[in-house]
Amino acid sequence: MKACMVYGRRRIGKTMMLRRFVEDKPHIYVEFDRGSTEKGCVMVLEDALSKHLGKDVRFDDIRRAMNAIGDICAETKTVVVFDELPYFTRSFPEASSELQHLVDRIVRDTESMVIVCGSSISLMLEEASDSGSPLYGRFLFQMRLGPLTLDETRGFHPSMNDMDLLRTYLVLGGIAAYHDCVGDTDFRGTVEGSLLNRFGFIRNDVRNWISEEMGPRRNDAMAVLSAISSGCGSYKDIRNRTGLTEYSLNDCIAKMTSIGLVERRDSMFKTKKSKIYCISDPPAAFYYAVVERNAAMLDSSSSEGYESMRSVIATHLGKAFEGFCREFVKTRYACTETGTWWGEVPFRDTMGNVIREEDGKVMTEHVDIDVVAVIRKGNDRITMFGECKFTNAPTGNDVVDSLMDRAMSASPNANARYALFSPSGFTEELKERTEQDGRIMLFGLDVLSGRRGPPGIL
Repeated sequence: MKACMVYGRRRIGKTMMLRRFVEDKPHIYVEFDRGSTEKGCVMVLEDALSKHLGKDVRFDDIRRAMNAIGDICAETKTVVVFDELPYFTRSFPEASSELQHLVDRIVRDTESMVIVCGSSISLMLEEASDSGSPLYGRFLFQMRLGPLTLDETRGFHPSMNDMDLLRTYLVLGGIAAYHDCVGDTDFRGTVEGSLLNRFGFIRNDVRNWISEEMGPRRNDAMAVLSAISSGCGSYKDIRNRTGLTEYSLNDCIAKMTSIGLVERRDSMFKTKKSKIYCISDPPAAFYYAVVERNAAMLDSSSSEGYESMRSVIATHLGKAFEGFCREFVKTRYACTETGTWWGEVPFRDTMGNVIREEDGKVMTEHVDIDVVAVIRKGNDRITMFGECKFTNAPTGNDVVDSLMDRAMSASPNANARYALFSPSGFTEELKERTEQDGRIMLFGLDVLSGRRGPPGIL
């Protein structure tokens, strides 16, 4: 592998990973600055080469600097890293072409390696996949760096208990720099200091990231995100709330989906898919659900704001926990499909009989199932139905009974397993029932936090 592209969300840990990768190798590490001019980029290259060579070097233009890098790579096997590539390619018209010549030379004539990296996912993808870009087809190896797992963030918070660690992860996701920023601060301190406070680093960084990624569409994107966070999940509702044209909304949603800011969810097991849109980036989801909608109150006092919004924060954590559990199942079992289910089911009396209105029409209610996963186990096809309970009380038999009823409505012929996700644990009655019924699977805090492995599928 001689040419590689690394990209991912800002603050995800790309630079740290690359610096670790090159630290024991001959390397030239070039990190471009926001708003650079051609002359500014020349100066950045001069500094990187001076550090590598141990002496000052100066160049008249970009081409001479790139040629010097090519000469070094021809003489010695070297790793060259261009970090924050979009700042360079947007600095002057010929930037991408100049880099293309260097990449071609390194790949064709040397044993060296070139890595380009960037936080603007949309611009990195454009450079790599746009047939009109000089860099098109140059980076056959591409790595999109994803978030850390909850267990991987534990090292940033060595004194934090598992429940606060889970709460913190539901708000910050696996963004390495955010966890590094808050350190061992407890959950409340993290929220107050970094998200509710108008000067908080994470609060402002989320807005800046969205603004930078969406470019000219930033205002449209923020309108869409506000609409989604207020409960407008369907395409029709989002369009009605924002007033955007079909073209503008489609373009906006497509771009937000590509950078991992928004995701589309379909109700499983339906021939006619009903879809909704959700904010999939955890810090952005918290910002729009909690911070933006209460900004006036928060800016007067983040401490009082936390107390007055305990219920709002708790509701958001419950929703975020559902997404966490879906991802947990997806990464722990051999899933062929994961998602949720929602639909209309009949009202029933205490005896299980369907309740009808006076005209004979069946009375229905809208229900959902938080986690649905189709899992392969040998030749068997198993469907896991899951209920997520992020409350202070242990989960009991009533929850699994309700889940079984809804699962029957969703897919009556499924080879079903019933998963309960509850950081507050389970009642003794449910534990005893689970020992007798192998279809029931319990996921407590010890499992969800990685202290113990997930239950096997019987």
